[in-house]
Amino acid sequence: AEEFGIDLKNVIAFGDSENDNSLLKICGWGVCLANGSESTKSCADDVTQYGCENAGAGHYLIEHYLKPHGMI
Repeated sequence: AEEFGIDLKNVIAFGDSENDNSLLKICGWGVCLANGSESTKSCADDVTQYGCENAGAGHYLIEHYLKPHGMI
């Protein structure tokens, strides 16, 4: 984000385990995958309907960003 001049408040980050918690907290919108750890879910702004093995991040982006912004 820094390299491209993107403010972290404009970043959506996805994670599923404790090593992702700081990323989810520092970005503008942190999302935990459905099969993520309870600790990661608790620090996320939202939780996906699908897990990693079912393209949870992709489904989330389509439903919560691309469709609402008329991109698909």
